[in-house]
Amino acid sequence: GFGSKPAKGAAAGSSSGGASSSGAGGGDGGLRLSDVVKYNAWGVEYADPGVAALRREPSNSYIGVWPEFSLLNHSCVPNTVTYLVGDRLLVRAAVPIPEGYEVTTCYLGDQAGAPLAERRRALSQAYGFKCNCPRCAVEEKAGEEVQGLLEDMWSWLANDGLVERVKAKVASRNPALGALRVQLAGHLSRLEALLEKSSVPKNLRSWVRASAYGCYELLAVCRDTPLPEVVPATPDTSASIFPSPPAPAAGAPSQSNPALAKGLRAAAAAAGGERAQEEERVDETLPADLVPLIAVFAPASDTHLYLTLEWLSRAGAKHDSQHPATAQAAKACLAAHITRYGRVPDAVLTALMTERTKVDNYLGRINLPTPWAATSAPVAPVPQPPAAAAPGSTRPVAA
Repeated sequence: GFGSKPAKGAAAGSSSGGASSSGAGGGDGGLRLSDVVKYNAWGVEYADPGVAALRREPSNSYIGVWPEFSLLNHSCVPNTVTYLVGDRLLVRAAVPIPEGYEVTTCYLGDQAGAPLAERRRALSQAYGFKCNCPRCAVEEKAGEEVQGLLEDMWSWLANDGLVERVKAKVASRNPALGALRVQLAGHLSRLEALLEKSSVPKNLRSWVRASAYGCYELLAVCRDTPLPEVVPATPDTSASIFPSPPAPAAGAPSQSNPALAKGLRAAAAAAGGERAQEEERVDETLPADLVPLIAVFAPASDTHLYLTLEWLSRAGAKHDSQHPATAQAAKACLAAHITRYGRVPDAVLTALMTERTKVDNYLGRINLPTPWAATSAPVAPVPQPPAAAAPGSTRPVAA
């Protein structure tokens, strides 16, 4: 999934336009223990791999109730990231939070990448409230055509077993992926056209695109899978879905650490030298296009960090360390990790990144097949960034 989420729920509240869950259950006039756990437990499939390794602990699954965390209300565009350090639940700001503003988390897990109606349906069924967070408000104002298209794409992915069929086709490099790629590109190009006609400001359109995350992700897989040379029935516009380069990740520090960023670029370049023969097949825009979307609903999550590491690895495989594309990838990778872990010493940040490179993942997921798995010369693993000198100036991240 996209990282941690409440196991059953947490108290629903004002930011989502609903009443607190403290009134749930309790037919005898008081809350039963099972109700407390149901609405406030938080669970994670695995602990942070970098933190667990540095603490010499296994990355186990956890579930528990942390009273302070239960006070956080839901938002489909949360301003925090949550993960475990030992038995301590750490909540960090993922974007600057002005004094007096509410601190929020997301209750939805993978469904956070679903369209408005599906998110509201899931929240209503699980917690009994209708979400009116800023992202829901923007998507509601985008218009019925946009909402209808997003719903159709979600139903297509969810109800037709498409994801499982794509996994099988990726493993066999089935030429049918070429037709699917054109179809996905057509749907997403239509979404861009509708957004151009809508009243949604350009700087908030990523919030709407995030509701089609599954389609963008599948398109990236299709674009990345080597297939027999075939001529598509219609022009393939999948390489130009986004009208402009991806925006910086949410919560990115205003100034990055130049020494560490330079080291990251050098490591990426070294990895690129090892697979120069694969250059034509390495497309760094695939993870780069997904980064600003995942940052909407799962900022600084495991998926977000894995995507930035893969972006950096691919950029280093195709360009030298001084190339703007490599520099941009290094900056995004550094920003995402600093957002999650804060202002830690460079050696610690490097170790955290290095441990993540040991986890087998693809496009941010640890459960997607890699199209290159069957090739004789697979894409090289994400490079391990070297330690850097004195830390540079970064934006403080509130804990």
